[in-house]
Amino acid sequence: MNEINVGILEAEQWEIFKHLQIAALKEDPTVFSKLLEDEEKEQDETWKKRLQNHGNNEWYYFAESGGEVIGMISAKRSDSKKSSHVAEVTCIYAAKDKQTVIRMLLGKLLSSLTQDGIPKVRILVNTKLTKEIKEYQEYGFNIKGTLEKEYLINGVYFDLNIMEKLSL
Repeated sequence: MNEINVGILEAEQWEIFKHLQIAALKEDPTVFSKLLEDEEKEQDETWKKRLQNHGNNEWYYFAESGGEVIGMISAKRSDSKKSSHVAEVTCIYAAKDKQTVIRMLLGKLLSSLTQDGIPKVRILVNTKLTKEIKEYQEYGFNIKGTLEKEYLINGVYFDLNIMEKLSL
């Protein structure tokens, strides 16, 4: 197995980002709050801008192994001043070595958020993803509640667990 490295992508590498996010949505339409068809139509400039926002209240990290990008995680700080101490994980995905890659990406993101003074992290997780839920619990996330029928995708409703980690 090749070594796995976690880092950021430059704006010029936006196509890798787009490909990975679309692959994530094809595998699990609940992995990201946007719809697959909307992301497929998104303008190239939008993908570039997303990567350029890294560090400006948004975080994007990618896992690479053997020259191939195999996973990603993204998060965004709340826009509200009242909850600017909270970041929400907006996407987490691993194409290969899922457990290892997700642990590495989550570890990098949590470290960065702590360093940036953000003590609370939230993630919405499809209630059917029991392995992932257990993984997040191992990282200190707790289930705070369930949003019933929160997503409607292609006529199917999905329930989401609200999971949070507080590092105060």
